Amino acid sequence: MSLCACAFYPGCADPLTSASGRRWRTSVPLLIMQGEADDWTPAAPCRNLAAAAVTRGEPVEFQSYAGAYHDFDAPDVKIHTRTGLARAPTGAAHVGTDANARAAALQRVPAFLHDELGK
Repeated sequence: MSLCACAFYPGCADPLTSASGRRWRTSVPLLIMQGEADDWTPAAPCRNLAAAAVTRGEPVEFQSYAGAYHDFDAPDVKIHTRTGLARAPTGAAHVGTDANARAAALQRVPAFLHDELGK
């Protein structure tokens, strides 16, 4: 049985600034999808984590979507601000659908799963 994983807007430990980010490893193919405008779980730490994993030869792909916020793949959610978020850098973040990012992710995920699970 093949294994793989897809992560939508995860909170990543940055290997440039975090020991846990430097220790993180994966043995299964992983696709990370992140909105470039995500102010809840910013893209840069995940981009750095993926780059470090690829340098080590681990099967990680990072896909970001310009202008997209957290929950970019949610169907028909107007962009709004959520407050009281313990893990958001400012305690508040924008969330909501980005039609272009959603459409791209809805194509990318099945293609990734097909490629990885078909091996």
